[in-house]
Amino acid sequence: MDALKAWHTEDGGIDLEDALVRHSRVLPWERWAEACAGQPGWPALYPADPAHPLPEAAFSSVGKRLQRELHGILLWEEPVWCIGFLNPFRFEEVETFAASWLPGRRRAFFLLAPGDYGALALRIEQEAAGFPDWRAEEHEEWARRLGLDPALYPSLADLLEEMLFGRDPHPVVPFGAVSQVSPISGNEKALLWRRSQTHAWVLTPEVFSSTLVDGLIETLRAKIHPVACGPKHFAQLQARVDKPKETPGIASGDPLHVRSWPATDLLNLNRSGIVLFDAIVSCALDMGASDISLEPKENHVRVRFRIDGDYYEQAPLTRSQYAALLDRTKLYGNMAADTKGIFQDGSGTHLHHGVRYDQRYSIVIAKGMEEVTAIRLLSSRIPSLSDLRLSPLEFQTLLWFLKQGEGMFVSTGPTGSGKTTTLYAMLRAVSSARRKVMSVEDPVEKHFPEAVQIEVREKAGITFASALRGIVRQDPDVLMVGEIRDRESAQIAIDAALTGHQVFTSTHANDAVGVVERIVQSFGIDRLVIGYALRLSVAQRLVSKLCPFCKTTRPAEPEEIAPFPNVAIAEPVVAEAPGCQVCRGTGMAGRMPVMELLPVDGEILSMFEAGATPNAIRRHNEGRGFKPLSVQAAELFMTGTISKEEAMLLLSSRSFSGSG
Repeated sequence: MDALKAWHTEDGGIDLEDALVRHSRVLPWERWAEACAGQPGWPALYPADPAHPLPEAAFSSVGKRLQRELHGILLWEEPVWCIGFLNPFRFEEVETFAASWLPGRRRAFFLLAPGDYGALALRIEQEAAGFPDWRAEEHEEWARRLGLDPALYPSLADLLEEMLFGRDPHPVVPFGAVSQVSPISGNEKALLWRRSQTHAWVLTPEVFSSTLVDGLIETLRAKIHPVACGPKHFAQLQARVDKPKETPGIASGDPLHVRSWPATDLLNLNRSGIVLFDAIVSCALDMGASDISLEPKENHVRVRFRIDGDYYEQAPLTRSQYAALLDRTKLYGNMAADTKGIFQDGSGTHLHHGVRYDQRYSIVIAKGMEEVTAIRLLSSRIPSLSDLRLSPLEFQTLLWFLKQGEGMFVSTGPTGSGKTTTLYAMLRAVSSARRKVMSVEDPVEKHFPEAVQIEVREKAGITFASALRGIVRQDPDVLMVGEIRDRESAQIAIDAALTGHQVFTSTHANDAVGVVERIVQSFGIDRLVIGYALRLSVAQRLVSKLCPFCKTTRPAEPEEIAPFPNVAIAEPVVAEAPGCQVCRGTGMAGRMPVMELLPVDGEILSMFEAGATPNAIRRHNEGRGFKPLSVQAAELFMTGTISKEEAMLLLSSRSFSGSG
């Protein structure tokens, strides 16, 4: 604490706040709590769970600035601004920031321990938004249990403000903010949340009850810090404590595994399908999954979630559960619910913690006429370029293309590499009231209100080529083609780029230079024509980053770095992450895009005109600072950012520079 107090007044060579978060595993929460709890003039300590929900404002530019500059997290948005921060000696700075950037509502402040702050910061990095609706709590019942007259507090907002700013202020937790509690012997009105040697934080709907606090002091032999919890939330937590083995859902010991699913009511299969669908999708979203896979086997149905690029096994479904779930899935996806034995695709939406998610459904027929189901989960939010978390070179190169105002942008990469996310971010950056934006997609993955979006439906005669022919007669300024699949659509897109339009599209190729060869060889377009139309090609991948909270590094052995190209890393290291509570035992903390860029400027265009080989273009492109995926794989591995397995996957995307 003394070091923290002096830290920001000295010109030290270390960011002590970052160091505390990075090494929070060796700083027990209990010791931090002992140092912070009850200090005069300091805000109360807020023991946030790793899965604490965060509002949309925490992910905004202001929220991220608060995090970056002051190590603060926006815990709430409504009805007041609620801010948690790390360093108690920067309280005035946090207050000043809030007064300037978060006007219009009252502001409450709490302290966060380094480990708790780190867990919430990771949720922001993973974009795990989704704050519950306060109105779900029983306002009048809560007022009565607080000993207050409901007539004097006509809204829940009034009640919350009384608890936060009244004569006896207390922290308040939103619904779903707490996952682990313990019962208190002989007391049914409070649950133990966290405790240190001499302090205890308890959850209760009755924070103003002095009798309750006195009894807890006698029972726990500690200084009691009551934290307000709504009656519905408290009842849910109490039921979890009373019947831990009967509660389905995510297992606490293995947070990437669901122990069981709701049982099927044979007398009401329709209702069972609704409950099952909601349980599976909600658990997948809580875990940050991008895909759900349902695979029928002989005696059960296998359930797997794709999380950060890998599939994780969940509790299986019975055949009767799957039958009910499949009927509901077909209805939600606008598919033929009474038809079996055919391939079907559909789309729908799902509301989870107040956030809308778009869903894509696919049903294919496997051996034995089994219906295999896949569900893709997509946030309906349109990403911005800053959301992509690109390196400065990548970010500036994308901006360079956007400023051209014409020409073609082509993204390439395997399924799940983030191509669609990049295309939508680019589309968002270029759209304005003065420009007409149109797209052809199969299917439309995100609703983008600023664009006219056309979905390919081949059965209705709407193909990429026919849709593009119609679009170019609509006089668009910006055109997005989800994927170039045939010669006609490739020719129309290239012609549009050559006649002053800005065209965004994707295709399949090994690397950025390979985009040109792919269009030449597969669609028969002249190489020089492509060179004139193309402005920027990008080969991208998504790689899983090692968890910064459990990661350890050691010097690399020569044989470990031998498979990689030589890079300018003075002291290469190897990092390993065994897994911890923050990363849910996976050792991974989100994914990051890696891009190989080929901007087609005058130099590259001259090489096309001179008939340069693809390898010559690759060597020239690397010589001006645009690194191939293999070099980036080596750098990320030797600096301890990604594992060797992730690096080898990147390495296999394209051999060393100049080869192939």
